[in-house]
Amino acid sequence: MIIGQLGWVLNFYKTSSTSPFGTGVGSWLITLGAKPQNHITEKEAPVLFVLFEEAGKFLAGRILSEADSSLQVELDSGKRVKVKAVNALIRFEKPLPSEFMAAGQKLSEDIELELAWEFASDDEFGF
Repeated sequence: MIIGQLGWVLNFYKTSSTSPFGTGVGSWLITLGAKPQNHITEKEAPVLFVLFEEAGKFLAGRILSEADSSLQVELDSGKRVKVKAVNALIRFEKPLPSEFMAAGQKLSEDIELELAWEFASDDEFGF
């Protein structure tokens, strides 16, 4: 099955094992139909972003694919990186990674790290 950009579906069916062209050469039937209602296209799927740590730096990007132990992430620069799942700290849908990092940087200027470290319980930071 192939889904076109206009929402039409091409279905390919193998009709038989024989054809007028000789034994063993099958015929194919191609039909055109409407896009299935339960099919989610890339535009309809939610875009997920991730904050992760790599080499002592916090980075954020768009999740391209995900496996059990790793993620394929695209940074704002266009660079694609493989991230271990244990290094993924937070997943989010909004805001964009650049806005998320800018807001975090601005917020970090007002936080007294020594005071936060002293009073925060171990349960506050699960990562």
